[in-house]
Amino acid sequence: MQLDVDVALVGDQALDARWQGQLEQISAAIDPTRNTLGLLVSVSDPYGNIIPGKRPPLIKGMYVAVTFTAPAIEAMVIPRSALHEGRVYVADEQSRLAIKPVDIDFIDGESVVLLSAQSALQPGDRIITSDVIPLIPGMPLTLSADVEASDTADGATR
Repeated sequence: MQLDVDVALVGDQALDARWQGQLEQISAAIDPTRNTLGLLVSVSDPYGNIIPGKRPPLIKGMYVAVTFTAPAIEAMVIPRSALHEGRVYVADEQSRLAIKPVDIDFIDGESVVLLSAQSALQPGDRIITSDVIPLIPGMPLTLSADVEASDTADGATR
């Protein structure tokens, strides 16, 4: 994944002191005391484009803010309540039960992000967020909208 790294001098807002950086290394462990992760960033031309009084060089000891941005990746996101042991229950066009296997990319709280290329689900599928008892593929369903779950799935990018 390509990250854009922006390094900006903290302090005087009149100074236009920004540099493009590059992420070089990520520490192997999280600091348990501060709950932080170490990142090593390099700037290829810290002395470039110096303008006295307006743009200083980047030198050791300066206090800077580093912002990391990555492009959004489209992904299929479903509510966690729709996941049943690696499968999702779906209402087909005739409102009958269909069971589709899914491959999970990761789970974030109450949202499940699926591996889009390998997912049997398609945009627009009507997923079922409650338990179905008895679980018989093809059985007729009586559907009702789950507004809270649909709010979770709207605008699914990460």
